[in-house]
Amino acid sequence: MHPAPASQHVLQAPIVVSADTAANRYVTRAPFVYVEARGEDQLVLAGTVTHTTRLEDGALRIVQKRVDLVNAGAALPAVFLFL
Repeated sequence: MHPAPASQHVLQAPIVVSADTAANRYVTRAPFVYVEARGEDQLVLAGTVTHTTRLEDGALRIVQKRVDLVNAGAALPAVFLFL
């Protein structure tokens, strides 16, 4: 039986990359660090998360979420919980 994983997400405050009110399209980006511990093993991932949103009924709704890892070319193990 595998031990239950524990995880921690640290997200910096997002910055507005673009705000196109005419197209109802807003893009934000935020750097992050994700740490997952399972028994003696610890996995650390770092990267940037980008959200594309639009305004619907007075609230911003996510249209697309993109995660770019710093080491995106590396083989990664299964991740229990992600951003």
